[in-house]
Amino acid sequence: MKKIKTLCGVLALLCVGMMPVSAQNVLKFNADKKFKIVQFTDVHWVPGDSASEEAAERMNEVLDVEKPDLVIYTGDLVFGKPASEALSKALEPVVSRRLPFAVTWGNHDDEQDMTRIELLEYIKDMPGNLTSTTAGISGVTNYVLPLKSEDGKKDAAVLYVFDSNAYSSLKQVKGYDWIKPDQINWYVESSVGYTERNGGKPLPSLAFFHIPFPEYNEAAQDENALLIGTRKEKACAPLINTGLYAAMLNAGDIMATFVGHDHVNDYVVDWKDKPRTCTNGAELRQWKLDGLVLQLSIQMFAEINIQQTNILKIENLGKEIEELVQIKSSKNTELVEAENLYKKTLKRLIAIEDDEVAKNLISDAKHKYDETKNVLNKTMDKLSREITTKRITIDNLKRLNANPLLINKMDEIRKNRDLVKTMVDEYIDKITIFRLHELWLLVVVSYKGGEEMWGTIKCARYKKEEMFYDELHCHYGVEFQGWLLNNTEHCFSYDKSTRIITYHGGSKIYVEFKSGEYDYDTFNQMIQATGWMGCFPFYAYEDSGKDLSVPSNEDFGKSLQENRTDWKVHNDKVLERLLSKS
Repeated sequence: MKKIKTLCGVLALLCVGMMPVSAQNVLKFNADKKFKIVQFTDVHWVPGDSASEEAAERMNEVLDVEKPDLVIYTGDLVFGKPASEALSKALEPVVSRRLPFAVTWGNHDDEQDMTRIELLEYIKDMPGNLTSTTAGISGVTNYVLPLKSEDGKKDAAVLYVFDSNAYSSLKQVKGYDWIKPDQINWYVESSVGYTERNGGKPLPSLAFFHIPFPEYNEAAQDENALLIGTRKEKACAPLINTGLYAAMLNAGDIMATFVGHDHVNDYVVDWKDKPRTCTNGAELRQWKLDGLVLQLSIQMFAEINIQQTNILKIENLGKEIEELVQIKSSKNTELVEAENLYKKTLKRLIAIEDDEVAKNLISDAKHKYDETKNVLNKTMDKLSREITTKRITIDNLKRLNANPLLINKMDEIRKNRDLVKTMVDEYIDKITIFRLHELWLLVVVSYKGGEEMWGTIKCARYKKEEMFYDELHCHYGVEFQGWLLNNTEHCFSYDKSTRIITYHGGSKIYVEFKSGEYDYDTFNQMIQATGWMGCFPFYAYEDSGKDLSVPSNEDFGKSLQENRTDWKVHNDKVLERLLSKS
């Protein structure tokens, strides 16, 4: 899955225009395919202030140790007059080393005696400066830094820099400003361009700006997210959410965002396991997306889990068999050696003239040989049985990717939070969300093995009567029908600009479908008519600490009515069809 993470203070939410740059400042990966970026933020330089001088010492120490390929300042460099002196001093550690650097402004930079444009003009000729601007959109420091491959022949990654502006200009909305819709459109257009030039595959990208967007707080407060570092205060995010995170998630290129602004925060949040977003302002509750993704993935995860487990067992059993065969071979060698020794002993004893002495010695030799032979034969018989048993087990395991265990494994995965997170992390490459309809989102789940699943989910609030508690099967659930489609054959495509679904034909799964272009309603009718619909439970687990035994009738509909669909059974059958025909 694409990793969307968050770092704060250095604050960052991992989610990752062309500016003209001089030939000597073209950014590219090193021969070892690595590229190191150092982020400095909130220097707050005040001329003559001892704390500012100490900040310079710390920056110099970092640069000497890390030896970065690029330095990015994410705002609030200037905090005193004259601004030109403050800015020069804040940048001196990188300028003196002639390191490539880029800057975006914070909410304090233009509060002294220079505007944002004047500040940009002041640094334009500094050695190593890559800071630029994009005309016609809000803010000043909006630009793109392409990162070339090690041979310099192609774009390998992209760095997006945003101006997060300063303070809200709306009287009714207090606090900090936000990244504007026209800036988001600029990013989307830039991202689409890079993706198209890369053969339709998004380039791995990072984004840098000053003020964190609201999702930083959502990620930091998620009990299931991994937060590393220090969080001493709530992120000072704007009150308005313009959907930048959603746009990044939808584009599928941003691996992480890096911000500043919050002085006592220094953390990263790994928010990759639980992709969440709002599309065009529509609410998307966590359990909705998680539930659908789990439902689309559950059989595939179960098969992977079974296969992996069995493969590992088969490998281990194979090694054990090899060891047993070697032991058996050595025991057989011992038996041959004992037999040869016994034969040599007999020849020597037969030559003894005293018959009585020879008879006794021969008897002792035979007794000793028989004991050795008996022990070795028993050992080899035991080894043979063990080998045979293990080989039978291997044969059984090879047949066990099958149905009876599959359903059990699916139930096991549904109830195991850690297993789900592991499977999501290891096997889902990307989750893309499209606004398909006024009330519906199309969720495309792409797996690292090349598989692709489509599902639909409501982007509006559920009514109480649509929600229910199923004591026997799904626990909490929602009673609506949505798509559950297997697009691993890539017979379906979706045009987000026209909201048209195209079935290109040739599917071995959807033989009932007619090729052509469909709007939502027509395509939905075709899916309903052919039985390719499903539902999904809440993303709730028996080990989650919640009491799942008692329904809350105030919040949910009545438990199991006679005419209610058994969605667990229905979904399992649909999912079985999805994979059995593929």
